[in-house]
Amino acid sequence: MNWGNAIARKTYYTLNSSKKAVISLELDLYLQGNFKQTKKRIKWLAQQQDLVPVRLIDFSYLITKDKLEKIDSIEDFLTPQTEFCTEVLADCNVASLVTGDIIHFERKGYFRVDQPLFDDKPAVIFEIPTGKTK
Repeated sequence: MNWGNAIARKTYYTLNSSKKAVISLELDLYLQGNFKQTKKRIKWLAQQQDLVPVRLIDFSYLITKDKLEKIDSIEDFLTPQTEFCTEVLADCNVASLVTGDIIHFERKGYFRVDQPLFDDKPAVIFEIPTGKTK
């Protein structure tokens, strides 16, 4: 990982029109390129390894107003949805994580393991808030 730059020559997408997703790329390595000046970046995992199913859980703010006044009703400022779940496939090393472990997923952030991988159930991993707004 982190070899350097590559130039995308061809991009192949799914045929499903409801959700367009990239299924493969044809790339030429360009190791002389400056990765800091690269506008679009990708990370990938090879299919030739045992990929681990993971649920990444992100929690949003509970209320939509910075400071509630005495006359404000809290029900008027509750965020409608505060939990977001993204199902992903992770590197096989995630299978060895235990509850409480902290891991960094590149380009995603830091996460804490809530439920490790068990039988056929995916690992559940909570995002650690950084204070930055997305």
